[in-house]
Amino acid sequence: MNLFDSIGLKSDPFSTSPNVGLFFPAVQHRQCLEGLELAIRMRRGLSVIRGGIGVGKTTISRKLIQNFKAEPDDFDFYLILDPKFESELILLKYIIDLFGVNNTGESVQECRNIIENYLLKIGVEQGKILVLIIDEGQNLPGEMLDVFRTLLNFETDDFKLLQLIIFGQPEMGVMIHKYPNFEDRISFDFEIGPIALEDMRGMIDHRIEVSGGKPGSWFTEKAILKIYKNTQGYPRKVTQLCHQLLLTMMSETKNEISEEMVQRVISGKVSTGGLLQQKKKNYNEIA
Repeated sequence: MNLFDSIGLKSDPFSTSPNVGLFFPAVQHRQCLEGLELAIRMRRGLSVIRGGIGVGKTTISRKLIQNFKAEPDDFDFYLILDPKFESELILLKYIIDLFGVNNTGESVQECRNIIENYLLKIGVEQGKILVLIIDEGQNLPGEMLDVFRTLLNFETDDFKLLQLIIFGQPEMGVMIHKYPNFEDRISFDFEIGPIALEDMRGMIDHRIEVSGGKPGSWFTEKAILKIYKNTQGYPRKVTQLCHQLLLTMMSETKNEISEEMVQRVISGKVSTGGLLQQKKKNYNEIA
């Protein structure tokens, strides 16, 4: 059931899932992606991306992977979503399995050798660049940073065999600072913050357009300013609020989203339950 077809949309423009099709290149996000792509192509090794909750880290990581999909013969990407590993051996065995290596080590040293040999095979014999992305890096036990430091030591005379990118919340920077030998290996360090007003306006228009609508639809200028003041430019908060605003507009059969409507939604003084009931009624009548 598409709740938004009545206003000419083929899908929800304000989904909070990391849908790269809805990605809008805000200035900071574009700078981050460009820096990461450069670090990967130059085989610089370690990149660290920090940012608060809801600034778009996960979406950027997925967009980065998509940007390289046209070059499958040159790049292999792997993703660790939950890095809460209890020991070095568990982590190394997980990486071996993630890479699809048909070999199992029983000790830390055996696992290190297996990973190094695989990286040499991929990076030197096949000439591919292997990229390992870690999401929610703030959950990574500090001692595991030394494990990755060891893996980053696998290199040729010209380049690092493993390209490691860690995305995490700001407190991750404090943890990394406690491991100077790891911190010294960071080639690209970037902190993502809230987006600017113009980027937020562009993001809203882009999402509406991708979903089948016309940019500039529905949201008045005063509503845009009210949204930005309330969300402070945090993309996740923007999409959540705009989603509720669209539902409210349809539920109240209005043609625009006003500043007054934004205030009511923020205050929780609206109900969109009738919209779903009306939708079900329409579908039943068609059936």
